[in-house]
Amino acid sequence: MIKKHFLWLLMSFCFLATSAWALPEKHFKHPDRIKYDQNCFQIEGRDVFVFSAAFHYFRVPQELWRDRFRKIKEAGFNTVETYVPWNWHERNMPKNVRDFSQCDFSDLKEWLRMAHEEFDLYTIVRPGPFICAEWAGGAYPRWLAKYCPEKYETSFWLRSNHPEHLKWARHWYDAVCPVFAQEQITRKKPGEKGIIMVQLENEYIYFGMESEKKKEVLAFLSKACTDNGIDVPLFTCVTPEVRGASDEVISQLFDMDNQYVWWNVHEAKSRIENLKKEQPNAPAFVCELQGGWFSTVGGGLSEDSYLDGRHARGMALMAMAGGATGLNYYMFFGGTHFAGWGARRMTTTYDYGAALKENGGVGEKYFAVKAVGRFVAKYGTALAQSAPVAFTANVPEEHLTVGVRQAKDGTLFFFFFNRDKKERFNNLVQIQTKDGKLYPIACVLDALDSKVLVLPSGASQGFWYPENVTGPARPSVHGAVMSGAAFTEEQNPADRPALLPLPIRISSAEYCVEPFCGDWQKLKRGVSLPELDVNDCRYSMYRSRVKLSEKDVQKYGSLIFEMYTGDPMYVQVNGKVVPRASEDELDNTFLLKDVLHAGENEIVAVYENRGHAHGYRPMEELSGMKTGGLGAGMSEVIPVEEWMVKKMDSSSDTDIPEFLSNKEGWDKIMLDAGTIADLATLQIAGLKQPKWPAAWVLQQQNGTAVYRTTLHFTDKMLREGTTVLEFACVDDGGVLWVNGKKVAEHQEWDKPFITDLADYLHAGDNEVAIVVSNNSGAGGLLKAVRLYRAMTILKTLNWEVSTDLGGVCAGKVIRMNLERCHWETGVYVDGELVAWDERLSTPNRFDLTKQLTPGTHTITLCIDNRLKYPMDHWNHGTTEYTQTNWNGVVGEMMLEAIEPLYIGRMDIYPDIKDRKAVLKTTLMNVTGKETEGTLHLVVREKQSGKTVYETQQKVALAQPEQQQEIELPMGKNMKLWDEFHPFLYEVTARLTVGEAEHACSETFGMRQVEQGAHHICLNGRDIHLRGALDCAAFPLTGYPATDVASWKRIFQTVKSYGLNHIRFHSWCPPEAAFTAADEVGLYLQAELPMWIKDVGKSPERRAFFENEMRAILREYGNHPSFLLYCNGNENEGDFAVLEDLIRKGQSLDNRHLYSASTARTHVASDQFYVSHVTQKGGITVYEGIPSTMWDKRKEHDIDVPAIAHESGQRCMYPNFQEMKKYTGVLQPRNFEVYRERLARNGMLHQADDFFRATGAHTVLQYKEVNESLLRTPNSAGFQLLGLSDFPGQGCAFVGVLDAFWESKGLVSPEKFRESCAPVVLLARFPKRAYTNAEKLEVQFDLYQYGAQDMRPSKLKWDLQTESGASYQQGSFRTPAVDVASVDSLGKITVDLSKVEQPTRMVLKAQLADSVRNEWNFWVYPQTQPEVEGDYVYATEYNDQVREALKNGKRVLLVTDKVAGRKTHFASHFWNPIMFNWDPMIVGTLIQDRHPLFRNFPTQAWADWQWWDILNYGRAVDLTELRNLTPLVQSIDTYEYNQKLGIVFEAKVGSGRLLSLCLDAVSRIQERPATQALIHAARTYVADDSLFAPAVTLQAYEVDALFGKQSLQEKSQKESAAVKQLLNQ
Repeated sequence: MIKKHFLWLLMSFCFLATSAWALPEKHFKHPDRIKYDQNCFQIEGRDVFVFSAAFHYFRVPQELWRDRFRKIKEAGFNTVETYVPWNWHERNMPKNVRDFSQCDFSDLKEWLRMAHEEFDLYTIVRPGPFICAEWAGGAYPRWLAKYCPEKYETSFWLRSNHPEHLKWARHWYDAVCPVFAQEQITRKKPGEKGIIMVQLENEYIYFGMESEKKKEVLAFLSKACTDNGIDVPLFTCVTPEVRGASDEVISQLFDMDNQYVWWNVHEAKSRIENLKKEQPNAPAFVCELQGGWFSTVGGGLSEDSYLDGRHARGMALMAMAGGATGLNYYMFFGGTHFAGWGARRMTTTYDYGAALKENGGVGEKYFAVKAVGRFVAKYGTALAQSAPVAFTANVPEEHLTVGVRQAKDGTLFFFFFNRDKKERFNNLVQIQTKDGKLYPIACVLDALDSKVLVLPSGASQGFWYPENVTGPARPSVHGAVMSGAAFTEEQNPADRPALLPLPIRISSAEYCVEPFCGDWQKLKRGVSLPELDVNDCRYSMYRSRVKLSEKDVQKYGSLIFEMYTGDPMYVQVNGKVVPRASEDELDNTFLLKDVLHAGENEIVAVYENRGHAHGYRPMEELSGMKTGGLGAGMSEVIPVEEWMVKKMDSSSDTDIPEFLSNKEGWDKIMLDAGTIADLATLQIAGLKQPKWPAAWVLQQQNGTAVYRTTLHFTDKMLREGTTVLEFACVDDGGVLWVNGKKVAEHQEWDKPFITDLADYLHAGDNEVAIVVSNNSGAGGLLKAVRLYRAMTILKTLNWEVSTDLGGVCAGKVIRMNLERCHWETGVYVDGELVAWDERLSTPNRFDLTKQLTPGTHTITLCIDNRLKYPMDHWNHGTTEYTQTNWNGVVGEMMLEAIEPLYIGRMDIYPDIKDRKAVLKTTLMNVTGKETEGTLHLVVREKQSGKTVYETQQKVALAQPEQQQEIELPMGKNMKLWDEFHPFLYEVTARLTVGEAEHACSETFGMRQVEQGAHHICLNGRDIHLRGALDCAAFPLTGYPATDVASWKRIFQTVKSYGLNHIRFHSWCPPEAAFTAADEVGLYLQAELPMWIKDVGKSPERRAFFENEMRAILREYGNHPSFLLYCNGNENEGDFAVLEDLIRKGQSLDNRHLYSASTARTHVASDQFYVSHVTQKGGITVYEGIPSTMWDKRKEHDIDVPAIAHESGQRCMYPNFQEMKKYTGVLQPRNFEVYRERLARNGMLHQADDFFRATGAHTVLQYKEVNESLLRTPNSAGFQLLGLSDFPGQGCAFVGVLDAFWESKGLVSPEKFRESCAPVVLLARFPKRAYTNAEKLEVQFDLYQYGAQDMRPSKLKWDLQTESGASYQQGSFRTPAVDVASVDSLGKITVDLSKVEQPTRMVLKAQLADSVRNEWNFWVYPQTQPEVEGDYVYATEYNDQVREALKNGKRVLLVTDKVAGRKTHFASHFWNPIMFNWDPMIVGTLIQDRHPLFRNFPTQAWADWQWWDILNYGRAVDLTELRNLTPLVQSIDTYEYNQKLGIVFEAKVGSGRLLSLCLDAVSRIQERPATQALIHAARTYVADDSLFAPAVTLQAYEVDALFGKQSLQEKSQKESAAVKQLLNQ
């Protein structure tokens, strides 16, 4: 309970200094079209709440504009805002201020047209000339530096009132304003959209210049606008000079606020209130409602800001609470910095943590803003003219920020923000308004979250906003509710999955050394890159050739560059990369130790232009190198780590000497490496406050601190010039003092502060101090300080420059490789479609040689994931029924330049018999000229790198494309590839023609696959496939991984469970999967994206499939793991078409075996056959039976190896704990639906029990399924469906692994391998349940597909009781067993007569200390004593039973005459939703600790003793009996979740009832377990003290259970749920 504090929040606006009536009147040229008052804008006579999204057209390709506009519109915005950067539109220097020929506004015009006409949005434009925006130069063109005046009085000439700046600023406005003028709303027809505002300058508060001079600039820019026809309102951003201005011109502007409140969201409200106080005659607007932050190279990324949907929502609501009627989300869409246009240190991404991601994805923040948009759309007009309401609240403001506003119609808006960063707010808030009305509000808000309650005038019902919008939910986001009858909690709709893809991580990188041929030109001294028309090039190259004598080599030890900007050089001298003089990457002094020599030396330097600097002092610069030359060697660099620090109230120069003389109050700090590392991790904004290092005395505070130290200088140091002191970072600025004298000043926090102290030092101790001033954020000395020798150029060099690094591609073939496009891919170069392809399974490769000429080009990809051909809707290559139909390119995206004479491809054909491989290589010559080259080949062992074979030969290159076939001897020690020894080789080919060279490598394995009589034959021996399916489910990303590590994790997991094979069901994985399988030793079956019912009907589709097959064989054919190819799954139609496909495949590549289709017609060309049935019967096993005296050898006896298709498929109940794993793009909506239904039926508390019981039963079934096929000697293998769950097609929880290929905790890999491994002990026996009058007879077999033959050994066996005690044990010798066989080992017979009580027994067997297995049996006494007692035994529910219960009798009712479903031992197959089957049962839960089972051994799930019980039982629907939990419960399929009881007990009237819903008559003599269960029930019911049901049922409720027998029908309601899951 929060202690009540009444805090008066006085919201009246009484100002002492300024009031609205005292300010000049606002004038509008077209007030009928647009104007504003003190509250809001009026557009065409309507009050408008301006809800704007920042979207910069220059940061996204024009082809994507419509997508971004559409998403902005869908989010509820009515306005879009953009900066207009000068340097973007006028890239080259004009002849004079009246020359506009270099301006190009075509993209701006199109963007404005699209916004206004296509998307019906208002626009706000911000042309600067300074825009900041993390944009190069703050938008000032680089060429403007040529006009920099020699002297200027302000901190910098740009942005200032200097005439030269104003002249060029007017040039810019004269160019751009006419473009704006035509698009103003005042020039449009009524109802049409247009520009509604134009901004002058930007954030002028941060520029150091007197206010009067700023006003001069603003008046100048305002006149430039009006002179060019701008007649919509003009505004500024964070410019105090405008607020409350009385100047004739400035007073016609209005100022907006920027809000960088981070998680201090409540400040958004107070800042707006302050703005309205300072500017009472204009509406309160937020120009930049900061929803994120930018990323920097080497610094934080946008996502490090931790600003989620709560932040985006809270800022808006708190600003509204303060009275804002205009909001501009900056950025709502950030975009990308292309071609170096970002400011220095900006990353290419400008995602900004925005709601609409750089790649166009939407996520939780987007939907949070969309909800705000809906709120504005509904109540914006009311808020626009709302007034603050004075009120009292019983909650301290430090806990909860509250705001109350009232619209003209009386509607009240209650705004709330929970300021606590960790704890939820959950309390009753008492708000009393000035009119005395009390509003009790039960407010529930998560940490840092916000809501607004809207109470219409006169209404008793309030409504909470923003409403939840379709999208991903942040966990545990709660609204708040009014207490009392008048206000009820709003039920939020269910959230849907996010659309935001995960970032693609770069797992590896490669480099290629190529000769460089650039456009070299001599460089005159002092000439910058802009003067060579290089304004946006990232990299340029400098070269110098210098002759040196031996004396020169000894003299010069360094290379020194003087630069225009703080950009890095990278240097190579005589072919060797040379190091910098320090670790500072911007230190462009390089050490030349041991690289120079007498004679000619070549120095090559690559200049990296990291972008034009930006900031509130825009640093337009002439980029590149001023000069460079040789200097002396460098002395030792001395770190200056020990400092004393003290804060200072004043930073006046006159106070410094006295301040330094006072030695008290100073703190000692160390600027060592550890402290610097801590300083580097400071967070701009986060939920956790970092632990500040002692060095940062200005902890997010404005102020001044003094750092001082003592430096000792020797005569030698002074003589050699070791006097340069460097501060790597002084934040924000500093003044350096040496020995009491002011030496230098530095105001650039992002550049090193370097000063030569030589003139101020003396031998001995010298006192050095730096006065550091901080304006915002981090402050102080934030990086290292060091002392070193002054480096000066002793010999200036002559240089050449190359500005076109595209020269490396001159004469090359340029190819683009795009891996895993989904689906049809078009490539546009400079707006023209130049190539397209439609490969799904393999990379799309494009030759762009003709289009990518030297220079800058824009490449655009258009990827269309719609179904192009009639593909049905099930195949996993294109369907969304595997959860996602992803779009885009998710694998490698590479642009490569290769020699015009190159190796096109290499195919390696192993020849095991002759110990060789045949290399078939394709050599390409696109020069059009005949020539000759050398082909050099090296074969190495992949793992060790050992060379196996090396050769080279001359090759004639006469044709554009020619084949070369070469034999590669593998030697007598050749190593084969298989599942046990996945040994790999690599062949590297190098084609050399003159100086040009092209090399490539391919990995292969020495393996040969053939069709055997009944098996796949690998390397001359039969193998047996123990497989599982991969059905293309990607629950985290929505698309397949393209890195090897991800696939190795899956495949190593698969092998740990004893499997050696994966079938990719109707899809083909990316190359990484094949590579991983090669390394792990796994046999793969790849397929086309084909699962169709009308094969042969579409010629276009047929052509696509043939091309896809050819591409798969061409791309992946060398991989030894690629054993099997099949066209697809369960196809129907014209099988001649399918056979024609595989015949073509066989002729193209004989390294694989081929099959036309799974599970349908077997054709003559099949080399293997995957099916559930052959012409001789079913071969797939879906469930076991108690007997193991059977196998499938008769059914497998066909003309090709037969592989059991999709065996298993036994479902279990979902594990709702798995939902926590869905942290990616998908939401576990299926789990949510099932859990919701389970909760609705009152069984959510049983969810984990359901999962455990059904999971144990599935494990039991898979043991039998696997062993049955291992017992079949002529089985070629099986493909289990599945080892992992399949979340598509309505969800099939059929795996012991979840959809993430991670264990569910049901069975360990070691336990699973007992019945699924290369070598498995098998047992044949007739049944599982015995009487003690019988003998247990078991025949042991061995499934032997191990790495080698097994020698004679000994089999040990032990029959144990449930307690682990040995009942009988023994051993016998076993014969040798060859590999690739299933052989008998021997038999045992055990007399069971000593078993006196019902007992579960375990037969454990072990062979050769490593092969183990076990089987459960149950033994019951042949005869049981009669159970005496005062109870009624009945086999029918009738009047006698009713009477007995009425009279207080105990009744045991054993009958199957109940209204319910037939029960089954096995869990249901796959899932009923796909096939629209009747409801089924997924397993059985048994209350095994209940006294009923004292004499009936059981576990909590149905093991084999329940076979003859469950297959003769019925499950009665107990769903409506909420308090009743069955003792034996059929677990309903998760689609329906009804409570189904087989055995239950209850008090009925004064009697007691135990009901067993099963048939106790049919074949009862063959059902010992049923007899034992009935006997246990009799014993339990007969015991008056033990038989004590806890739940009471009314007689009529029991009557309803045993009424007319009927099967449960599916309701229309559930059918609708099925359609929902199927997206119908």
